[in-house]
Amino acid sequence: MPFDIAFSLEEVERAAWGIIFSEFRGNTFDLQRMEFERHD
Repeated sequence: MPFDIAFSLEEVERAAWGIIFSEFRGNTFDLQRMEFERHD
């Protein structure tokens, strides 16, 4: 995502996009705890 678009987003939208992009890489986000699950 281009920096000018990323920095124009609200904080919540920016966090949501970060979570989505991270899940593309195989991470799992737990919405109940609001943190990523550990994969040890």
